[in-house]
This record gives sequence, structure tokens and C-alpha cells, in this order.
Amino acid sequence: MRNWLSSDNVAILDIHIYRAGVFAGIFAPADTVERDYFSMEDRFLSFARGMEVSAAALDAIMWAQMRTANRSVKSYLTSHAMTDEPTKH
Repeated sequence: MRNWLSSDNVAILDIHIYRAGVFAGIFAPADTVERDYFSMEDRFLSFARGMEVSAAALDAIMWAQMRTANRSVKSYLTSHAMTDEPTKH
């Protein structure tokens, strides 16, 4: 829905968005997609609205940036007591 319709009413919380959200302070390292998805989605959408940017555009930008910076950011997050796969907590 979000990708095809550019909807700003939903978020796709993949690992790249999760890591970017933790790095930016939108999500807590203890948040999990299985347990906290709707709360995390609300926080992501509120963050986008607060910046006055489309949630779909923010998602795409965060995904692209995290994809290219993945090693350095993953290393930083891991060194700050995060696991490699946060959704498995």
C-alpha cells in the first residue's frame, strides 16, 4: 500500500528503518517489531509529520542511507549493546 500509493498512513519497519530509528532515537533498542509494531509505526509517522516530510519519502531516504551505511551503523549499534537482529529479543 505505502509503496504503490505513496501512503503516509503506514510504515514498513524493516531492519534498515529499525536501525535508523534507534540511531535517531525514534525507537528504543528494546523495541521489537513483533511486540511494538503499532507503537513504533506511530512514532515513525509522528516523526515524519513533525519534520513536515512524507512518511513514504522519509522511509525511502532512511532505507537508502542505512543500506549504504549499514556496516558502520551496525557496528555502532552493536557496540552500544544492541543485537544484530533486534526483532528476535
